[in-house]
Amino acid sequence: MSDRTTDRVYLDHHIERESLRYKRDDDLIPGRKRRRSNRLLRLSDLFGDDASSRQHLLRKPDFQRATNSWTPEDCVLLMESIIKEQTIPAIIMWSSEASFDYVLDGAHRISVFMAWINDDWGDTLPEERYDDQEHQREVETAAREVRRLLDDEGIGTAESYREAENQLDDAVESKSGIPKEELDDETFRKAIFFRDLRRGDLSFDIQWVDGDYETAEKSFLTINKAGSSLTDWETILIENRNSSFARTVMSLANIHTANYYWPTEDSSENEIEQLLENIDLIHDTLFQPDLSKPIDTLDQPLMVFPSRNRRPYYIAEFLTVV
Repeated sequence: MSDRTTDRVYLDHHIERESLRYKRDDDLIPGRKRRRSNRLLRLSDLFGDDASSRQHLLRKPDFQRATNSWTPEDCVLLMESIIKEQTIPAIIMWSSEASFDYVLDGAHRISVFMAWINDDWGDTLPEERYDDQEHQREVETAAREVRRLLDDEGIGTAESYREAENQLDDAVESKSGIPKEELDDETFRKAIFFRDLRRGDLSFDIQWVDGDYETAEKSFLTINKAGSSLTDWETILIENRNSSFARTVMSLANIHTANYYWPTEDSSENEIEQLLENIDLIHDTLFQPDLSKPIDTLDQPLMVFPSRNRRPYYIAEFLTVV
């Protein structure tokens, strides 16, 4: 594989973000007995329509790090492991009272597969979902690199596997010969892999966190602190994630999903709407207009970050000083 790049693949949109405390009255059934969840997340559960896919039941905790830390090489290495049916680390999940499955650890792994099966490496979003034109260019560059590496490593697109399976079906139905002999080796390999995928033979092992949302929150914090080392601000924001300050910081840093940081459980819809309007106002004051390069005008944003991933911590510093 080629030398590693510094590009980061944008995968944050594949799993919705939601507060661990989120619940909706009509989602809850009084006295409902919780069933013990299974121990596998089958890859076949991650694609298809809403009726057959488990994707719409998956959630990320609201203060989970943005799913945009992996390089194109990281994504391709995982896909290589999946296709060669090698060992993949288990994911950690918790099931809420409203029957959402929260991914406490493993969001990147799940999102990479979803990106591959849907050919969506972050570059298919509407323009308004990107922070600015520079962000869109970064996302598109990383997406192109993933697809190039997938081709270079002989993995290819999910669509090529669907087509191979169709050719296998045609060969079986024709009954004119032995399918394996009628198809070239690569087509036959892809067809069998996709057949196994559809059948549910490939999956992520799940380690379930048992208990109520307080147990889930403690596990979430432990997992976040046990991974890559946290900065002081990361620790503060996660430990105090239910505070209005932390929610304001995360809303400003992730303006397109700001509503996920303000649960409606203790607030009226009007209060939430007013909150989000003010968050939009503060965001535009800080970050509009978009940075223009080369700088040839005074019309530039108040704040610009050396790293997009560190945006929450610069905002937190700024708001503290202000």
